[in-house]
Amino acid sequence: MNNPHHGARLTVYSREQIVRRIASGQSAAEVAKAFAVSVRTVRKWLARFKAGGSAALSNHASAPARVSARLPEPVVTLILHLRRSLRMTGAAIAQSSGWRIQPLRSCATVRADG
Repeated sequence: MNNPHHGARLTVYSREQIVRRIASGQSAAEVAKAFAVSVRTVRKWLARFKAGGSAALSNHASAPARVSARLPEPVVTLILHLRRSLRMTGAAIAQSSGWRIQPLRSCATVRADG
């Protein structure tokens, strides 16, 4: 698959070319300039290639594998009930419950259509 995500600066083919140019003796700075990326990016892809070969140059999901601060399901249900039935804002729920506002915003935003 050589279809980069919308934010990817380099395709898989470009990453392979970076590795080849470094292997042929070009400096990281020269390669970075040729591909319009930073030296850090060139070194990152070279390190990934050294660690995992050509497979490491493929596209990967940029989303985190898991969310560490997920709210328990009963809390999510309560928040959604308060927002939908009582039309309370995230700030009002946080003030009345003593919870921080940020988890209420993310919960309500993610689950608003659900």
